[in-house]
Amino acid sequence: MKHNYLKSCLLFVGLNLMAFAGFSQSDRTIINIDFGPDNQMSAAPWNNVTNAKTGSVADLLNSEGQPTGLTITVTDPFNSWNLNGVTADDTLGIPYSASRESFYGNVGLFNGGEFPFASVTLSNLDVTKAYSFAFFASRADVNDNRETLYTVEGHTTETATLNATRNVSRMARVSNIKPKEDGTIIIAVEPGPNNNNGSKFYYLSAMRISYSNTVAGISPDISAGKINVYPNPAVGSVAINTGGESRVESVQLLNLSGVKVLEKTAVNGSVENLDVSGLAQGLYYMQVQTNKGRFHSKLVVNK
Repeated sequence: MKHNYLKSCLLFVGLNLMAFAGFSQSDRTIINIDFGPDNQMSAAPWNNVTNAKTGSVADLLNSEGQPTGLTITVTDPFNSWNLNGVTADDTLGIPYSASRESFYGNVGLFNGGEFPFASVTLSNLDVTKAYSFAFFASRADVNDNRETLYTVEGHTTETATLNATRNVSRMARVSNIKPKEDGTIIIAVEPGPNNNNGSKFYYLSAMRISYSNTVAGISPDISAGKINVYPNPAVGSVAINTGGESRVESVQLLNLSGVKVLEKTAVNGSVENLDVSGLAQGLYYMQVQTNKGRFHSKLVVNK
């Protein structure tokens, strides 16, 4: 599979350091996504991917209706969508508008094409967190095995399977996946090993994403506020400006594996600049500790 990570990497970079409390990527955040046609969409705060071949939704909403900054994009196409699902059990919290429809693919020729696998890519993910996934799919009025294999590829790779045939109560689950260094996770969808349908149909009706534990020892306890760091991308050094609203006590840069590579602590007054000339070119996670709280963002270092 070919995936373009550069765009998602650049989208993550901002000139402002926003407080973590101002973001909706908290440890308890849940995002619900419906895959189906644009005339059968689920009501907000559900997110709807409506094009099975090129669909994309930016700034996904969480279950409280708050934007998260995350993007989902179909990166390898499905064949199309159908409305042949069932009503999901109430305990799953999936509305009929999502459970009845799905994107599907097939190995044998069907509807003018063969789509042996499909994939979606999540971008702008926080590389200091681990994400968990639950997948729902259903296909009514059939009796063969239409098992679907979901492969979640981030810093590590895990798989789960789900037989969509007449499914009303089961979800396939993958837990605690850290994003790749560029802030992406890829979900590949294809027939499972027990799928015995002649066309090897596979399905994706709904996806639920939850943010799980913080990783790499980075604390989520950050107060509200705003700081400017410039230039970004940086060459040589960066300036840190609080507008006189706070005092910068220390600055840390971590690589995308969460390892600290640079630190500067104020001796008197406030940290106003940071020399990054000794760092390799790439993307870094920045933590700024002020007298009003801790702030974070991304910093790109160029040579």
